[in-house]
Amino acid sequence: MVDIIVLACLNLPIEIRYKAKNMYLMGIIPSPTEPSLVELNHYTNPVIDDMLIAWYIRLRLTWTVLHPEGLLVKCAIAIVVCDLPSARKTSQLASSISKIFCSVCDCWKVRDNRGNITIAEQDTIFAKHGIRWSPLWRLPY
Repeated sequence: MVDIIVLACLNLPIEIRYKAKNMYLMGIIPSPTEPSLVELNHYTNPVIDDMLIAWYIRLRLTWTVLHPEGLLVKCAIAIVVCDLPSARKTSQLASSISKIFCSVCDCWKVRDNRGNITIAEQDTIFAKHGIRWSPLWRLPY
């Protein structure tokens, strides 16, 4: 089993946006089995690190057709597109067949559970509320 992390430029016209030559393969997750929620963070963190640089510091393109002198650009992850199981896993939510009814209500506010003393405490919070820390929460938008 291999999962991939791919980025598409949303500024491109829809007709060419998702063509392979216009997509950026950001990461490959090789594994004989599906990675756990915690293991998935190890693959997501470098992506988020790069996106934070692209948001705060910006990226310098050496040239474009319209800007031969170069261009400073700001980048952001605008949307995560995947099937329901992958979407819930990417956002560190319990699976769609869990006992947790809603992943968007205010019954459980977003918190950084990385400061919990033990993995057992993190697992207890996850079992009770169906949510755990995700590197995506580091993004300011």
